[in-house]
This record gives sequence, structure tokens and C-alpha cells, in this order.
Amino acid sequence: WVRVAGIGYRENIDELLKNLSVGDNVLLVREPENEYDNLAIMIQNEDKAKLGYVPRANNDIPARLMDAGFKLCGKVYKIKDQENGEYPWDALSVEIFLDESSNELFEIGKNRPFSRQIFLADIPTADTYKIDNIKRVLSKMKVGDKVMLRREPDNEQDEMAIVVLNKHDRKLGYIPRSHSIILARLLEAGKHIYGTVSGINYKKNEGSYSSNMLTINIYMED
Repeated sequence: WVRVAGIGYRENIDELLKNLSVGDNVLLVREPENEYDNLAIMIQNEDKAKLGYVPRANNDIPARLMDAGFKLCGKVYKIKDQENGEYPWDALSVEIFLDESSNELFEIGKNRPFSRQIFLADIPTADTYKIDNIKRVLSKMKVGDKVMLRREPDNEQDEMAIVVLNKHDRKLGYIPRSHSIILARLLEAGKHIYGTVSGINYKKNEGSYSSNMLTINIYMED
């Protein structure tokens, strides 16, 4: 969740907040022409009345997702009562979600909130089972280990390919294409994106494993 910035500048904020409840939907509207911040995202209630903005410290990733054609939506997370009508900077907080009904290529789990720390959570690496000696490599890894993401623009199968590597530069698999499309654009824009292992799923003693042996959380540094 994020606080709604600029809420104190709304003249009718008392009335607006009285008509809001936790769980209500809010609208997110990009304002690329905003004179103060070209990554601005305005937050509105369902009647399209302006409530404020996503804070500048939190708007980088969602703004880039919206600019790439993905739809974001939000819900009221917290409303702070203010008896004297002087609303503090954190009077209203909202959760931000990817609208999966319109984002067929970017599924990260229903109702998963956008997080400032974790960009994407529990992403399964693709084609892991095709990597030589992958079971031996995974046996030496643990949850929390850092992994690197590297673009492979010359990949013959997928020009948006992003390979996942361990700290020894050993290939672990690929980011699924459903996610690599947007991540590739961010990497090409100079963003530093990396991951940590969130799950290792194979049967060490039975000589078998699932196709989703490795899952990772993905982060993007400010």
C-alpha cells in the first residue's frame, strides 16, 4: 500500500473522505504532462473526483507499467479519522493492483498488491529443466540467494529473452515471456533489476522435478 500524496490540497477533502470506505475502488490516471512530475499518477474516487497522487517515491514502476499499456487499479486501504478537519500527510492510503482482466500477458496472481520492495513475486523461471546439471546447481542454492537478470536480445527464440543467472554467472533458466516483455523494456531503459530465490521445487532423492523448479522475487532499484 501507499499513502495518497497531496491530500491536504483538496478543498472538499472532508466530504470526499466521509464518502469513502476501506475496500472501495479508486481510479489511477497517468498525468505525463504534469509540470512537477512526468511520472505523476492521479488517484480518483469512483466518481472521478481527485483525491491526490501516488507519491513520487512510489510512482516509478507503476507509471512505466501504465505507459507500457498495462492497466492498474486500486482500493482504499486505510482512512485516518481527523476530527479537526486538518488532514495529515497520511490521511488516506491505497493498495495498487494490476488489473488482470485486461493484462493477459502479465499474470502475477490475483489481488497481489504492488510493493515498493518486491516488483514481482514468485515468478517461475522458464526452461530450467533444459539446463545442464541444473539439479546439482539448485542443490547448492537456498531461498534468499540473489540472482541476476540479463537481456539476450540476440536469442533466436525470443528477442525479449531475459536469462536468470546465479552469483557464479551460471544459467538457471529464463524469465517467462509473459513477464519478460515489460522487464526487457525496463532493462533497456537502464533500470537495475535483479531477483532473489523465493522457492526451489524438485525432489532431490527421487530423480524427478517439476517444470517450475525455481521461483524468484524480482526487485527494481530506484
